[in-house]
Order: sequence, then structure tokens, then C-alpha cells
Amino acid sequence: MNLRVAFYGGSFNPFTEGHRVCLCHAIAMYDKVIVGVGVNPDKEAFLTAEQCVRLIKASLADFVSMFKHRELIGKDFSITEQIAAERLIYCPECIDIITYSGLTIDAAIANEASVLVRGERLVGDHDAEMQLAHINRELCEIRGYELQTVTFPVSKADLTYVSSTAVKNLLKQGEYIAAKRYVSPSVHNFLCELMLKQGEYSSITSGKRTHCADLVKTYRKQKYHNFSHIAYMLNFLKIFKVMNPHKWFPKKEMQMAIFWHDVGCHEDVSAEMAKDVALKLNFGNYDLVKKLILATNHKEQIKDDKDNSFYLELIHDLDLLILGDVKNYGTYAWQVRLEYEENLVCYEEYVKGRITLLSSFLEKNRIYLTNYFYERFEVIARENMRKERDFWLSKKL
Repeated sequence: MNLRVAFYGGSFNPFTEGHRVCLCHAIAMYDKVIVGVGVNPDKEAFLTAEQCVRLIKASLADFVSMFKHRELIGKDFSITEQIAAERLIYCPECIDIITYSGLTIDAAIANEASVLVRGERLVGDHDAEMQLAHINRELCEIRGYELQTVTFPVSKADLTYVSSTAVKNLLKQGEYIAAKRYVSPSVHNFLCELMLKQGEYSSITSGKRTHCADLVKTYRKQKYHNFSHIAYMLNFLKIFKVMNPHKWFPKKEMQMAIFWHDVGCHEDVSAEMAKDVALKLNFGNYDLVKKLILATNHKEQIKDDKDNSFYLELIHDLDLLILGDVKNYGTYAWQVRLEYEENLVCYEEYVKGRITLLSSFLEKNRIYLTNYFYERFEVIARENMRKERDFWLSKKL
């Protein structure tokens, strides 16, 4: 029996959730889907073709894992996405990811595809896609090869205006939180690593990035406490400054502490590692950096340091901002679960510990210590944590 092979070509630089939705349609409909990452040697690309291949694989792994944990995340999947996820779980050979150069139709022909897959957003793509389909028909006719073009709409409203270019522009502006909504978590972490090493981390270390090996080693392997989390905090630090222009804080020390606060197995270890790097770099007030890192252990000693209490409260709240995030809290709960799972914490122990942690936060008079974050996120954070605690309580029972 001849397989129905579909070819989905593009630059995927980077691979977005819009691409993933389109790919799910193809996986659900065809026996085999070949994703082709096009290489154009005359065009300077944001990512290499090899990186794009790796990120597509990572994005699909995220998709399958999120599908398995959809109840915890609170995410609804379409029928098409459910079919695609099941196929990827039980028939992983239904998809191949390759690189190619030259015309997309020639790559499709070389891989014996009978269908060329295209994605079309609801706004702005139709005319261009129609023109491309017409040209492809002409080229196939010249070659004497029948290749049908099938266009799948990216109908989700929140993905209608998203493109790889838009994601790159958001990242370049330091709007990491907005970009987080349009790529998978693993893709976001990889992109944040690239941007932070070129931007914020390079800036605070005067371009001397030779001391960031520990950062990379730790944050690449962590599911939640990673570069995405660091970028999230830095993004909101900038937003805080915009919204509170008369509030002063030691920006450089704050950034250094944010980068290093999750590197060690405990805040004390992280603080010592940061201090060591700061001394090698002849960094400014490294004692303040240490205090800031220790403030992220969320103990009650912050008020005792009257000279630095506001800065300590600020980084404390930045570290907990995800708790008050309506769109990303479910993904955070899933990532934390995976992180502990990979650290070989047994399921029963994790459930017990997670319930205890969530309850301890809910018993506090205030989760957020600064008025700005308290007024914006306190109610939302409590609702998010109650829902997650109820989820784990139902599993425990």
C-alpha cells in the first residue's frame, strides 16, 4: 500500500505555535509527514538549520508532554490536536524532520510526497498563499509530477497575527513574556538563552561571558528554573520601572542576582557562586547581590534589613510573579512537576510536598510584599494556587 506522504516545508526560524497547529493537521490526516527546514545560504538566519531541527523536535516533545498532563495544565486541545498527539505517542515514525536547500517542491518530490502542506493565518496570508500555490502548480507541471497543495488555516485567535518574525522582534525588544505565548516552553528557553547572553548578561559583565558556564549548565537542563524564568523576571523588572518611574533600585545588582539566584541547589549556594563570579569580574556591590539572592528563599527576614528592604521585596515578588499569571500558570505547574520528576522525586512524595508548599503560601497574609505587585496579582495568584492544590488533593485521594 502506498503511503500518503505530506511535505511541510519552511524556514521555521523559529518554530512557532502557529507552525505546530498546522503540523498537527497534517499529522492527523496523512500517513507520514516530512518537515523540511529550508536552508538559504544567501540569507543570514537567526538560527542555524540544525538548531531549527532541534527546536522542532523539542516543541513536539513539549506538545506530547503537555497533552499527557493537560488536566494539570488546564489546557483544552482540539480534536485535531488530540489525534496528532496520540499518533506521536504511539507512532513516532509518522514524522521526519530534515533539512533541504533549493526549491521546496523539489525536496517534496525527492521525498516522494504527494501533498505539499501550507499554513494560512486568518489575516494577511491568503493572497500570498494563492500565488505560491499557482507557481508550484506550474513548476510541478514542468516536472511532470503531481503534487497537491493543501492549506490548513491557523484558526486560533491568539495565533492569527503571530509569525517567526514577530517572535524575533519581541525577543529583541526584551518582551520575553509576550514571546512566551507563541512558542513552546523548550523553544522559549533556548531563545531566551541566546538573547540574554547577547544582551542583559553581556551588559552586566561588560561582555565577559566566560564565567557563565554554570548558568548555561544549570538552566539548560531545568524545566522551569531556567533561562525562561530569568527572562520573565528581567522583563517585568523593566515593566516595573516603566510603571513606577520614581522608584529607584540598583539595576545592575538586581540583574546579577536574578541571573544567579537559581544556579545552585539552594539560595546560599547560588549566592556564593554569584559572589565568586562578581569578584572575578570586579563587580560593584556583590554583598548586595548576595542579599538579593537570599531574598528569593521567601523567608521572613527581609524586613530586618531596613536599608535594602525595598530591593529585597522587589526581587522576592519578581521571583513569584508566575503565580499570578493567568495564561502561564498551568504551564508553570507542569514544568515544576517535570523538573522534580527528572530529579527522581517519586510521585507520592512530590504530591505531598507540592500540597504542603501551596498551602504554606496560601496561609501567608501576603504573597507579594510590594504594593504594586500585591494589588495586581495577589488575588489571581491565590486562585491559581488553590486550583492546583485542589488538583493534587484529588489525586491524593
